[in-house]
Amino acid sequence: MIFLAMVGRHKKESCSKVEKIPTNRRVKDIKDVTFEQANKVGIVYALGIDQSKGGDILRDDDDNESWLYLEKFAQIGMEEVYSWFVEFPTMKPSDLILSKIKEIAESNISKKEFIKPNFGS
Repeated sequence: MIFLAMVGRHKKESCSKVEKIPTNRRVKDIKDVTFEQANKVGIVYALGIDQSKGGDILRDDDDNESWLYLEKFAQIGMEEVYSWFVEFPTMKPSDLILSKIKEIAESNISKKEFIKPNFGS
C-alpha cells in the first residue's frame, strides 16, 4: 500500500478529487499496527503534511485525514500500476515494476533538481 501511495503521489500532486473507496465493498482493512511495526507510519504522516501544506495535521487527536490521504494516493497508484500491466501484458510483473522504478529514478537524477528545505530562516 505504501508503494502504491508513492506511485500515486508521483503521478498526481493532489488526491483531492479522488473519491473515497465505498465502504460497502468487501475490502480488507490494513490495521495501523501493521504500519507501526514496519516503521512506515512516518510516510503516512509525510503525505498528510504534504497535502495539508503544514504540520497542523499532526496536532489533531484524530489523524484519520492522513490515513485517508494514504488510501487515496494508493488508489491512484493502483490505477497507474494497472495501466503498466495493460501496456506491457507479457512482461513479468516484478521486472515491469523494477523497470518503472528505474525509469522514474533516472528521470529524477537527470533533472538534477534538489529541494533545499526552508526552515523559516
